[in-house]
Amino acid sequence: MSIQEQERLQFEAPVPGSSLTTELGSRPWEKPAQFSDPEDALMYYMDQLLNPERMAQAMEILENGFPASALVNAVLLAGVMNGVHTIDTSVVIAPAIQELITGIAEELDVNFAPVTPPNIKASPLLIQRAAKIPEAEQLKEEMEQESLSRIQQATGIMARPVEDLPEETVVEEEKTVQQALAEEENREWA
Repeated sequence: MSIQEQERLQFEAPVPGSSLTTELGSRPWEKPAQFSDPEDALMYYMDQLLNPERMAQAMEILENGFPASALVNAVLLAGVMNGVHTIDTSVVIAPAIQELITGIAEELDVNFAPVTPPNIKASPLLIQRAAKIPEAEQLKEEMEQESLSRIQQATGIMARPVEDLPEETVVEEEKTVQQALAEEENREWA
């Protein structure tokens, strides 16, 4: 994409707040959903996905390396945006839709990635505890020290960052903040 095209597209974007200028209820997601029962929504998607044309498109997408779980999420999000069902319904029917798509892909010998790779990283402490390594306590202390050094509990604009304070002050200020939060919570319940 050329620089001129990028500049032109930049000015074709919606103005911030333009979604608030439409009449309430004019968008599909602002109206009651077409299907409120998850079983009805599931039957709708089964009819849609078992259509040979749509299934061929879905299998082509999977063959190109798009994960099945991401495809299911995209299909269900489109259904929510078009007013077919609610987000809650999509959460309920997502596993069944994924089973349908992956089952057909396996039947047709399509090479696909079943799920999006997780971005979750296991902490070294959990790994060591799982392996029952005795250095877990030392690692825990190191992680606590590291987290204390990262705490930024400056209370005002001109307050000094906690990293500049001695460690004893950090612990005392952390206790003070926790006490203040507890007192605030008690006042709300009173």
